[in-house]
Amino acid sequence: MTAANRANIPAVCRIPGRGTAVVVSPGILLSTKTVLGTKNECRRHTAIFFESGKKGAVEVQLLPDQYYFSSVYPDYLDYCLVACETKGIFGVNPVKLPLCRSEWQQVREGDTLLIIQHPLYDGADGGAPASTAAAGGGDANAGGNGGDPHAASDVLGPSVASPLTAEHPQELKRFEEVLRRRDDVLHLKTHGKHRTAGAPCFNDNAELVAIQEQVHDVQEGLISRAVSIITIVKHMFANVQLSKIQQQPVFDDVWATWYVQNDTTRIVAIMANFKQKDIQRASAERLCDHT
Repeated sequence: MTAANRANIPAVCRIPGRGTAVVVSPGILLSTKTVLGTKNECRRHTAIFFESGKKGAVEVQLLPDQYYFSSVYPDYLDYCLVACETKGIFGVNPVKLPLCRSEWQQVREGDTLLIIQHPLYDGADGGAPASTAAAGGGDANAGGNGGDPHAASDVLGPSVASPLTAEHPQELKRFEEVLRRRDDVLHLKTHGKHRTAGAPCFNDNAELVAIQEQVHDVQEGLISRAVSIITIVKHMFANVQLSKIQQQPVFDDVWATWYVQNDTTRIVAIMANFKQKDIQRASAERLCDHT
C-alpha cells in the first residue's frame, strides 16, 4: 500500500459513541445497523469528518428521512445506508463501491487488510464489552429498545465518551490478516478489548473489500469479523438500492454482471438499479428482443 493510501482516507468518518461509517456516494454513508440502529435512532446521530488530518473537524447531521436502508436477512449481513448533510464535506471523494464483476476483488485467507476503526472504550483498561456491561452480564438484547435485536444500543450498550489518550486513540488504522473465510464472512484476529463496528476494510490497492466489526458474542466472546463488500453489493442489487450510488458504469460490465440468461425479470431489475440513460436505453432494447 502506498504512503498516500496508508496515511488517510478522508471519506471515513466517526459516528460519536457508536463506531465508523464511510461515504460511498455524495451524501450517502455506509455503515452497519450496529452503529446506526433504526431510522428513528439515526435522527439523533451525527458524523464527524477530518479528525485525523490537518483540516479542522466537520460534524454533519444524518438525514434518514431523506434516505435510509438497512439489511434484514440474513442476520450476518449487517449493513446500513443513510443520507447525511454535505455542507462542509463537499470535497470528500466517496469510496468506490464495486458495482460490477470486473471490479470485484476477492479476499482470501492469508490476505492482509487495512482496517480504519473508531473504537469504543468502556473503561481505563478497555473494560468489558458494553453489551455485557449495559445488561449487567445478562442478555445483550435486553436494552432500552424493547429487545429489538437490530437496535444499536442493544448491541453496543449506551453511548460512551471515549477517552482521548495515547492508550485510547480516537481512530485506529490497523493491518490485519484474514485468518479464516467462511463464505461471505471474513474472520480476523481480535485486538484489545474495545468494540468496533462499521469499520471499512481496504486491500493493498486501497479498494473497499469488507465492513468489519469487533463485538462481544454470547457464545464465542470477543470476535472480529467482516462481511464481504461483494455480498453487500449483491444484496443492494436484489433490493433495488444501487440507483442511489452515483457512478457511471459501462453497460457491457453491468450486463455481464447482473443479467441471467432468458430471465426478463433480471433486465427489469437492471433498469431499476441503473438509471443512466445509456444503460436504460440498451436494457430496454434487450428487453424488447426478449419479448
